[in-house]
Amino acid sequence: MHGLDADAMNKLGNRYRDGISVEQNYREAVFWYLKAAEGGNVDAMRALALFFTLGVGVEQNLEQANYWTEMVINCQ
Repeated sequence: MHGLDADAMNKLGNRYRDGISVEQNYREAVFWYLKAAEGGNVDAMRALALFFTLGVGVEQNLEQANYWTEMVINCQ
């Protein structure tokens, strides 16, 4: 992951989420969204809030959903 910035990691998450140039894989999308969110990418934080709310690619976890929602709010 050396050399990848948060925006690039978010874009990888989007590709896995949508199945663009890779096989669709929500777990892999979550992996990249987490990396991007830890790097400060707000779009990745929004995606994580939704994925944790719905249980997409991860077990549904409303605590995590609320955490990422709060992170988005705090970044704006």
